[in-house]
Amino acid sequence: MRDDFFMRLAIGEAWKYQGLTYPNPAVGAVVVSKEGAILSIAAHRMSGAPHAEVLALKNAYTVLTGDRVIEHCENARDIHHYLHVNAAEIFHGCRIYTTLEPCNH
Repeated sequence: MRDDFFMRLAIGEAWKYQGLTYPNPAVGAVVVSKEGAILSIAAHRMSGAPHAEVLALKNAYTVLTGDRVIEHCENARDIHHYLHVNAAEIFHGCRIYTTLEPCNH
């Protein structure tokens, strides 16, 4: 699959939430395995909710590991902490496509 295909998936997911994320932009993200399999497609769904790339990584982690404990993490900080502690090298070789440069805060 080509990069433009994955980016179109991310854009399509973001469009579903246009206007619901104000004052933030609607953003989509797709996580792809090193083999090219789609692991997750997610979007920022509403203002104050975790951003697209955080949700996409959360969902991809569950797909890759079968660990469902992360599903109880609701906010971005808890998701990030859980991934930091548990993901180690799980995403090595994966790619993430996002319609906006990810935040670094």
